[in-house]
Amino acid sequence: MKIYQDLIRKMKLKGVSFDQGLTAQEMLEIESMFQFTFPMELKSFLQTAMPISGGFPHWRYALRSDKGKKMIEYKMNWPLESILSNIKNSDFWNKYWGNEPEKQEEKAQMITSLIQAAPTLIPFYLHRYIPAYANQKKIPVFSVYGIDTIHYGNNLTHYLAREFGLAVPEEFYKYLNDLIEIPFWSQMDDLSL
Repeated sequence: MKIYQDLIRKMKLKGVSFDQGLTAQEMLEIESMFQFTFPMELKSFLQTAMPISGGFPHWRYALRSDKGKKMIEYKMNWPLESILSNIKNSDFWNKYWGNEPEKQEEKAQMITSLIQAAPTLIPFYLHRYIPAYANQKKIPVFSVYGIDTIHYGNNLTHYLAREFGLAVPEEFYKYLNDLIEIPFWSQMDDLSL
């Protein structure tokens, strides 16, 4: 896609390194290995070119090595683990989770169940994640650092422009209000907790 080619060119100018894009076969293997389906925007971006600088998951390396696979598994488990750690070490409780259990083990079970029922978060860069909604366009990007989970971009293009300080065409901004609600993750961003 032209928009991704332009963003990738601009990201390269900011020092981000890229490898050739993932093939359709590699995409299928990754989806099978990690049990999720790439959303259309992310799939198009990664098939155009795959970022390989520090902080980005190296999907191709994950296909070829146990170490690479474990690195991605760690990133995929990070949202749950970091939220559980924060819950254990604070009195935070989100009103959307229901009544707060008294026992720590019950809290952990409840949070684990809620996250397992929510769309899987696909690691993109550092602690930025994209929900696995296969047939949706304009999926938001979340910054996940335990209970400090916020909406960080209305879609992949908006996120990239924001994260890397990239200029995008003016007409792009008229689509930013079409934000879709992501179960559990959008509720984490609700400031009226």
